[in-house]
Amino acid sequence: MKSSEELFKGTDWRITLDTAPLPDGREKKAEIAHRADSANILAFVRENIVLLLREYRAIHGEYFWMLPGGRINKEIDKTEGARREFREETGYDARDFKYFFTTILSESVDLNSHIFVAQDLFPSPLEKDHDEIIEVHEVELEEALKLVLSQPKIHAPSAIALQRWIMENK
Repeated sequence: MKSSEELFKGTDWRITLDTAPLPDGREKKAEIAHRADSANILAFVRENIVLLLREYRAIHGEYFWMLPGGRINKEIDKTEGARREFREETGYDARDFKYFFTTILSESVDLNSHIFVAQDLFPSPLEKDHDEIIEVHEVELEEALKLVLSQPKIHAPSAIALQRWIMENK
């Protein structure tokens, strides 16, 4: 049976020491970092054209190409959180908004990114966060993947979402 002991709790992060059984009866212990889940949205303006952000990340001191999204820690429902982030960052909502899949970061970092697909977009802006610099671009699907992969530091959920969509829809 898995057990967990809290070692640290901060504003956004929590660290635990987890113990879990292995199939052969031994135990594995690991420190796990926990943070609120995030969502990223593969948003189609029209067939084969998606919204891609060029966002300045102050901690890294550089711009990143990425899908719209962010932390979904204000809502219980992941879809509601994803829609809020989508509206804040792009000024759009979607009549067709569906869950696609979830990425995990690693065994030692409990941080999931839930990927959604948005189609049939319409204007529906929410106030943007005051500490973000975001450009919204309409980009052809294959070009969006190239832009995301061209960076020295790649936003992994965006790369995986674009690759999987392209692979599954060829």
